[in-house]
Amino acid sequence: MALAGRVRRAGNGEAMSKRFQSGCLFKRGARHKVWVARWREPRKMADGSMGSLQRSEILGTVADLSKTQAHRLMAAKLAPLNSGMVRPVSAATFKEFAAEWEAGVLCSYRSSTRKFYKSTLDRWLIPYWSQWRLENIRLMDVRKWLNSYTDTYASSVVKHMRATLSKMLSDAVEMGQIDRNPAKGFRTPRGKPVKRAAVLSRDQIAVVISKLAEPLRTAVQLVSVLGMRQSELAGLRACDLDFSGKAITVRQSRYRGHTSETKTEGSTRILPMPATTEKPLLMLAETCANPEGLLFCTPAGRPLNFDNVTRDVFRPLADGAKIPRFTWRSFRRSVSTQMHRSGVPLRALQDLLGHSNPEMTLIYTQTAMDDLRLAVQGLEQGFSQNASGLVQ
Repeated sequence: MALAGRVRRAGNGEAMSKRFQSGCLFKRGARHKVWVARWREPRKMADGSMGSLQRSEILGTVADLSKTQAHRLMAAKLAPLNSGMVRPVSAATFKEFAAEWEAGVLCSYRSSTRKFYKSTLDRWLIPYWSQWRLENIRLMDVRKWLNSYTDTYASSVVKHMRATLSKMLSDAVEMGQIDRNPAKGFRTPRGKPVKRAAVLSRDQIAVVISKLAEPLRTAVQLVSVLGMRQSELAGLRACDLDFSGKAITVRQSRYRGHTSETKTEGSTRILPMPATTEKPLLMLAETCANPEGLLFCTPAGRPLNFDNVTRDVFRPLADGAKIPRFTWRSFRRSVSTQMHRSGVPLRALQDLLGHSNPEMTLIYTQTAMDDLRLAVQGLEQGFSQNASGLVQ
């Protein structure tokens, strides 16, 4: 039953014409009758226009509730709506919002971040959430979705899935599409254990370097001393080399064919040029024929595909040399581990690797059994000396 119309203001600041609602109350059922309340709620349609959606809810059984009690329950449910403080949420499906999000938000991100979100969206989010309405996605739905992948994918992949969904739904909240983000505020379930990149010893790295030709030899020499990221190595240019100051400036990265700024603010840094690489780097800089000035290229001048190097060069080399299979990240982890053992201060190691957070630097560091044995022996000797003093 509708009364006179009036103008209300929605919670998102948009003025909208609303009618005070008393709702519709009726009985339903044959043997077990229940009270059903029905009303209409404002909704933002997929095209951005305002509309309304009919809602109904069972209030209780006729045996337990009188008509007066049922009317009071319905009035309580309609009170926030009639007060004008209910913000209209979106009636759009996830797929419709995803298209809008890609066009209006995702396009503003750096290339590598855009590719990360886009691939995660297309591979895992769209196939599952495509026809879901944003307003119907609940916390338990997100948990169920993530849990279905924990036996198949590593924890990092599950975290990427949750991060992409959470980012999209957070933007949906800011855009007034929904009231809250159901993918936020809970712990991501653990996935399959993942095998981390192998850490190589100095002797093993020396074997690798001895079996490589240029420009890969110089690339591995750099990354095995400076711990640069694969993308930073791929984006290194002749103009980034300062031979008079014996320094290398890391100022851009190249990922899957796209050049962009470095990963974080801390990733832009000046590194010392290793003495063993001065002559090879000078030769690469002088013979560089790439239009972008990239140092590490094929003989034809095309940028080197570092992923292909891992597959076509590193794997056969490791198998032939009888050392653990390694990737570009192995050198970065090896640098962190060896410098940590040598007593290099954490702050210096953090700056060298270009981490914004020192905790990330520690994640790259691997503790060997020899390190643990030395720690135990030191503590054991201390106990022994104290015990000897007490006996005397």
